[in-house]
Amino acid sequence: MPDDILVVCIANTCRSPMMDLLLQKALPQKNITSAGINANIDQPMNEYSAKLTAKLGIDCTGHKARQLTLQICQANQLIMVMEKCHIKDILSIDPTAKDKLVLVGKWQGDIEIMDPYGQNFEIYEKTFQLIKKAAFNWIKKLAIKS
Repeated sequence: MPDDILVVCIANTCRSPMMDLLLQKALPQKNITSAGINANIDQPMNEYSAKLTAKLGIDCTGHKARQLTLQICQANQLIMVMEKCHIKDILSIDPTAKDKLVLVGKWQGDIEIMDPYGQNFEIYEKTFQLIKKAAFNWIKKLAIKS
């Protein structure tokens, strides 16, 4: 199983940091990070995303959005994306990344987790529930010793 794992969304302030932090909490032995295809560089986590993550006792005050780069892609063995269109975006940055790209919702029938940005808190809650379920499924797979 991969030890270096990257979670990607657009801005790296809503979805990817939620998934990243959930995985980090459950799998501290793994190197799990996140980045955005069009990141709001150095911005903290979205207020709603942070509130939902904090309800699980996860401190997200240290999160700062970062831009996805070729170096970041190449440093990771597994790259999880929220939407299918992110695969194309990542391949334009790193054409060699094809075999390590996978949807966050792979174990939920390859669902896409859409961006809640600009929506109300209830939409963020629904998004967080999808991410929590995806994280639980990934934790079961990634916790298996290789």
